[in-house]
Parts: sequence; structure tokens; C-alpha cells
Amino acid sequence: MKLVDDDELEKDGFDFISILLKTELLKHKLFKESVAIVLVLENEIVVKNVELERALEEVERLRKGHDKGGGGEGED
Repeated sequence: MKLVDDDELEKDGFDFISILLKTELLKHKLFKESVAIVLVLENEIVVKNVELERALEEVERLRKGHDKGGGGEGED
């Protein structure tokens, strides 16, 4: 006496493998997108760090000009 037909087992096994493969494919796609996003964010951080460094240099230049008593505007 069989509780489950052999055809049902094959179909269910195929469905299970299909679901696993689709899940792995989805995980792979999400991983690739995550890596791409991280690369973009890393680039943004580099750009912002350069902007911050330039701003800090400008503040320091203005501070030095102010300390000399010149006010710092238009001095180079």
C-alpha cells in the first residue's frame, strides 16, 4: 500500500528543487545589487571626504587671515 504516488513524489521533488534554485538565484541577484550599492556609497564617501578636506583648509586659511588682522576676505 502506497501513501503517495511515485508521480507525486517526482513532481514535489522537482518543485522543491525549483524553489531552491529560484531562492539561490534571488539571493545572488540581491548580493550583486548590494555590492553595487556599496561601491556607489564608498565613492560618495570619498567625494564627501575631499569636499570636507577642502572646506577645512578654507576655514584654516580664513582663520589665519583673521588672526593676522586682515579679516581674511580676498587675501591670497
